[in-house]
Amino acid sequence: MPRFFVSPEHLRLEPSGSGEAHLAGDDARHAVRVLRLKVGDAVTLLDGAGREMKAVLRSEGLPEVRLEITAVRHHDLPARRLVLVQALAKGDKFDWIVQKATELGVWAIQPVATRHSVVKLDADGAAHKRQRWQAIAREAAEQCERLDVPNVWPPMSLASWRKPAGAICLQLAERTQGHSLSDALVTLTDAPSLCLCVGPEGGWAPEDLVGLAPNEPLPVSLGPYILRTETAGLAALAVTQAHFGWA
Repeated sequence: MPRFFVSPEHLRLEPSGSGEAHLAGDDARHAVRVLRLKVGDAVTLLDGAGREMKAVLRSEGLPEVRLEITAVRHHDLPARRLVLVQALAKGDKFDWIVQKATELGVWAIQPVATRHSVVKLDADGAAHKRQRWQAIAREAAEQCERLDVPNVWPPMSLASWRKPAGAICLQLAERTQGHSLSDALVTLTDAPSLCLCVGPEGGWAPEDLVGLAPNEPLPVSLGPYILRTETAGLAALAVTQAHFGWA
């Protein structure tokens, strides 16, 4: 069944669980022109906060598609928040990272510029990229049947980034430097959020580690091999989710 995230301004719910919603813009065009939905077809709507709503199309005309909500179900979202602090990557690698990290349950993605980052973004370029990445995250969340969409935060320099309050910062190190990620996770059972920091194609530079130091990073390793930047963070997310049981 097709799934769409709806923003609060496009949603009206009654205490009984009935209500109405509408799709606009790209969502409406996708529903009508790509999925070819018709009046009477059923879809699933999500508000990103744990509510899953069954709805039926009541109009199929553009620029807006109207829906009637017939049932609402509430779900608890994962309590532990995983943040991927990912060095900017060239080409379409970052698009792929955002898509796959979303499928692996990341709560937020923080793009960072490091010493060896090939990609350089000005203010306009950063805003455009962030909008694109957020759209990719939203589409991936709908496809993999997530109940929420991860936030893609504005790109910034690694030296400017600070971990959220109470979070533990794990810095992915090359080869067997530091603890293994699996061993480190055993000691972090009660951590409310984890930040997994991934370096660029050229690896961490000394100045990167100086900039990261205020976040009190714990170096961790994924094993004896050198992983590409687009592989390392996703592998770390998979290991972390498997360890905690997607809690």
